[in-house]
Amino acid sequence: MQRLWFLLVLLLGFGPSLAIPAEEPWAPGVKKIKDRGKLVVAQLKGVRPGFFGYDDHNRSPESASVTMDGKRLTGFDIELAKGIAGVLGVELVLDRTPATFIDVCRYVALGRADVGISKITMTPYRAQFVRFTQPYARLRTGLIINRLRESKSGRRVNLRTMTGLAGAEIGCIQGTSFEELGKKIFHQSKMKDFPDETTMMDALKAGQMLAVYFDEFEIKRRLKENPELNLHLRFEALPGKDDHKCLVVAPNNPDLLEFLNIFLIQRGILYDADTILASYYTTP
Repeated sequence: MQRLWFLLVLLLGFGPSLAIPAEEPWAPGVKKIKDRGKLVVAQLKGVRPGFFGYDDHNRSPESASVTMDGKRLTGFDIELAKGIAGVLGVELVLDRTPATFIDVCRYVALGRADVGISKITMTPYRAQFVRFTQPYARLRTGLIINRLRESKSGRRVNLRTMTGLAGAEIGCIQGTSFEELGKKIFHQSKMKDFPDETTMMDALKAGQMLAVYFDEFEIKRRLKENPELNLHLRFEALPGKDDHKCLVVAPNNPDLLEFLNIFLIQRGILYDADTILASYYTTP
């Protein structure tokens, strides 16, 4: 009798509704973005040509871009950000106030941005307050070596055996993954910090140190701009020390992390230095 009564209640519509909701039951981390109608992306306020930079001379008019300060901002990271916002069906908002890569991660961890897309390297220190997606770019790292300083030392630098480095001065940029990791890898050398990339490279070309620790993308970009640098500098990759570039999200947003990983997997996004140079960088 009770079973018959329960069936009657369902038929008359007094029981639990079995209707499918009109809106998708979005995961909380995704729903927050959709309800806001905006994806807020934190990015370094400077430029990293190939990843994000101003196309002042309109050399790549067909590439994905956003307008910042009346100029076209283009690059691999810009295309990624626009693609993610497009799939979510929301507006892209770039917050380019962070002054350092660490600040980009802090903005995300503190909830000031949904995701960081800014040529961010996966490091143990940053992993303590943000979560990384799977890599979307894999770059080799190594030393950009001043040939004259190397020849004066009497022996060729060999990163496979780490010879020719004891006591040598090696440059890195303050506040980057190269500072954090370089001081551990080249602990027998004298690490010299520089405030920015230009100052560091100028010091290297002037012979003020043996080498700088950097990624192959940056040296290949410079050699593409100035082929004559091959006469003065050379790049040697550090075995087993690839630089993995990832997106970053806050630890309390696993829904967005899962979405971003699937986005990268389904689009087959895992680029190397040569691909990025060919597709996203135009020689000034």
